[in-house]
Amino acid sequence: PYNPARWERETEHYSLYGLIEWEFIENWKLAFEGRQVWEDLSYGGPDTDRSVFDPSGTICALIPDLGCIGFVPQTGPGTDTLFGTTVPGVGRATEEDDFFAPKLTLTWNASDEAMTYLSFAQAYKPKGISQITGGFGIWFDRACEAQPGCDPVERFRFDRERLDAYELGIKTSWADNRLQLNGAVFFQDFKNKQVSQQIVEGGALVPIVTNAGKAEVLGLEFNALWLPTDNLSLSLGYTYLDTEFTEYVQFTGGVGTPAYVGNCTPVTRGGADGCDVDFSGNELEGAPPHSLVGNARWQSLLVGATDWFVETDFQFQDDRFANDQNTVYFPAFWQFNFRAGLVSESLDVVLFVDNAFDDDTTRTGVLVPDIAFFAVDNPQLRIPNRGRLYATQPRTYGLRLTYRFGAR
Repeated sequence: PYNPARWERETEHYSLYGLIEWEFIENWKLAFEGRQVWEDLSYGGPDTDRSVFDPSGTICALIPDLGCIGFVPQTGPGTDTLFGTTVPGVGRATEEDDFFAPKLTLTWNASDEAMTYLSFAQAYKPKGISQITGGFGIWFDRACEAQPGCDPVERFRFDRERLDAYELGIKTSWADNRLQLNGAVFFQDFKNKQVSQQIVEGGALVPIVTNAGKAEVLGLEFNALWLPTDNLSLSLGYTYLDTEFTEYVQFTGGVGTPAYVGNCTPVTRGGADGCDVDFSGNELEGAPPHSLVGNARWQSLLVGATDWFVETDFQFQDDRFANDQNTVYFPAFWQFNFRAGLVSESLDVVLFVDNAFDDDTTRTGVLVPDIAFFAVDNPQLRIPNRGRLYATQPRTYGLRLTYRFGAR
């Protein structure tokens, strides 16, 4: 590559799982599950400032202090003789983590048609070392490596995230098992939540993963399955989410984030002026308040052991924020899919139409962090906020054949 990014990452994961279930009273059971996890992570990243890749030379000419890398292939550590810039080598660091994730479930089978449960579980995202610094500066600090007791990637390390999940639910069947109704309420409590923040690195703001907040999710789920006849099946599922960051303060030297979030506590860190911005009260990104899925299928005998069927399913997602600043959101959308075909023990022939009504609502994308600088007495390069939106797959239709070898 013209601007080498010598990133490396290797993860070794081992886990041990077990479950014990005890019927301590008739129709009452207590289950204990647990997973012990060990992870060894090995990372590599540039040990020299790669600065800005500017093939045209325009930015470098305007701001020569950036130390730009030119449009020349680089093959290894050393000096680019044409542009006089240093080509990065690779520094390596390791991280180890181990944790135990338990789950406790109490169930009561009130009858053959009704079961109630209460559960508590813990889940974790392992600790690690952030590698989303992109082209900004040095990842591995060689000067620090030479000092006893100094960690050359300390500023990029983050701790594990913990989730405590509580759930109360009921599963029931009615009308000789032709109708199933299930529901649950749940509460999720995040601690040491892993989020993206910015730190000052070499006079620039660098995006990293760090532990900066707590969050809560309160939810409700309902799903139903109904078989009104031997040929027709109908299903419906609904989810409600109420999400909130309860403790989340981010330092930024940018001019956009304080304006977007609506608060700023002026601070100076690492020689840079900026704001501590409080995100508390904001909703979590990517969490629609209302979601709905449904399915309807008619299947009937055609001849011999071959059935014919027609089927449709749909999905609805409510508005959901694209970022933790709660300034950009993806709008609500509906999608309908249709299928029809023949099924037998060995062969399926299916005609399908996905996104049948050709809905083009934007559903996902990536936003770029605010990296315009805060200090008004020291103007520097200002890069406007921007994002990348991904086009929704348009109406798609086709024929799908499935053959099962060995089936009669």
